[in-house]
Amino acid sequence: MAAETLAYSATTRSGETLRFDFPLHAQTVSEADVAQMVSAILEGLTRSIGSRTDVSDGDVLQAVAMAMAVRAEMVKAPRGAAQSLSRHLIETAMSATDGVSRGPGGTA
Repeated sequence: MAAETLAYSATTRSGETLRFDFPLHAQTVSEADVAQMVSAILEGLTRSIGSRTDVSDGDVLQAVAMAMAVRAEMVKAPRGAAQSLSRHLIETAMSATDGVSRGPGGTA
């Protein structure tokens, strides 16, 4: 693995830029691929929601959590291993929100 963290920026609908330093798992093969997939997931959500204002943030988070569970079940690993890894990865990613930097403008 080339880096221990992934610097990642995202821009909200209101134009606020969020800057993260996500810790990467020790067995991460490509931080560039991870960044590209995060962007693709967020762009897919943006396309799905569009300009709708009736989609709740809770529903979005629930859908992402369910997608993670589905994807974990698709992994060819001993029963429970992917679920355990998924829980660890979510906790690690959420810990990065403690140090998120917020500012105006920017790109995702």
